Amino acid sequence: MSDNLQSNNNGITLTDIPPVDAKSNFGKKGWLMVLYLFLGFFLSTSLGSDLLNVIIPAFSALKGWDAAALYGIVTVSGIITVVCVIILGFVVRKTGARLMAIIGLACTIVVMFLRPHVGQLWQYNALYIINNILAQAVVYVSAGALTANWFPRKKGLVMGWATMGASASTIFSALVFSALMNKGGLQLAFYVWNIIPIAMLILAIAFIKNNPEERGFNPDNDKNMTPEVARQLMEQGLEYEKTSPWTIKKLLSTRYAWFVGIGTGPLMMLSVGIMSSLVTRSMSVGFTLEQAILIMSVSGVVGLLGSYIAGWIDTKYGTKRATIILYVWIIIALALNLLAEVSIVFFYISVVMFACFIGGANNMPVSMIATVFGRYDYSSAYRVIWPIVVIIMSFGFALVGALAAMLGGTFTASYVGLIIASVIGIIFTALLPKQCVGRN
Repeated sequence: MSDNLQSNNNGITLTDIPPVDAKSNFGKKGWLMVLYLFLGFFLSTSLGSDLLNVIIPAFSALKGWDAAALYGIVTVSGIITVVCVIILGFVVRKTGARLMAIIGLACTIVVMFLRPHVGQLWQYNALYIINNILAQAVVYVSAGALTANWFPRKKGLVMGWATMGASASTIFSALVFSALMNKGGLQLAFYVWNIIPIAMLILAIAFIKNNPEERGFNPDNDKNMTPEVARQLMEQGLEYEKTSPWTIKKLLSTRYAWFVGIGTGPLMMLSVGIMSSLVTRSMSVGFTLEQAILIMSVSGVVGLLGSYIAGWIDTKYGTKRATIILYVWIIIALALNLLAEVSIVFFYISVVMFACFIGGANNMPVSMIATVFGRYDYSSAYRVIWPIVVIIMSFGFALVGALAAMLGGTFTASYVGLIIASVIGIIFTALLPKQCVGRN
């Protein structure tokens, strides 16, 4: 299968397209889409991870629930979400990303209004799981498809800007949410946080379309095509989608789907493994708890820069090269961190490198799926590949945190394990094809 497909309309082809530049010249409509994606990553990251250290103790103290039980539902939710992603992939392919975004955001608003009013543990657990699934629907499934449609060649750069929302959440979410709780309790905090999905819902209804051509916007804001040519190419692609050969069976049987999953999954595993244990690791080399928390907050600021740089490299030099560069970067960072006992300078350098890596790692799975399978096969491929990524990612918590705890607080074995995972990621990324195997 190749993306070198001949058009049936006026001799238009998908070949010989001028090379894309690495400038953020998205235009007004493009920047509105970037804003929507930024808010989505901010919301998803805050609800999925950054606010847990604030929300769980608050519910535990208010309701008298066991905090361990509240943390336990996080793992259960992750397993359920993997299954739901497969189903959501089918839905997006049939209905389009916009409809899923609108429904998902509307439901998110309702769930977030209800969460501070729960009276029983099962209600809390149910609403948390629903919130997590909705975040996947709105951000990773629908927003990923929108990115592939609107920016098929500048997806890496756009993701660089969009995933800054995740880093911004790390910096601000816990502080702002805590301040709101201190002022008006959980109800005020959740009500104010609901402004984010409300703003996204307004954008989705008033502006977002499944395809940019429906908004009179050329993909990537490409000025080399007339709107007529862009629309003709879109119509060809949509017609192709109806008979796309990339079924679940074919995706599971092709090496490319597995190579993308195994090639980018370790990036996410490294990200959650490092960040979930950064405070503990900092304390193990002599920092106080307060200093360790400050180090984590500062890393979020550095992550903003790392997100953009990774996106720029992705667009300028290709997703494969950007992914391999990230792996080499983190191998060096892990090695330096292990030398912290020799000199604390190595620790400081490694933490800065960690932050840059984590800012960029979130970009790559979505970008790689779109690179290998193209704009019009993205949704089909995502429903198979993303669960592979999530399963690999889930090992990050155990590999770093649990293993370090078992070995008396030493991170040597954990970080060596992450280095091995990085090498595996490099190998599978290098095996990926140079050309798109789907329809772009």
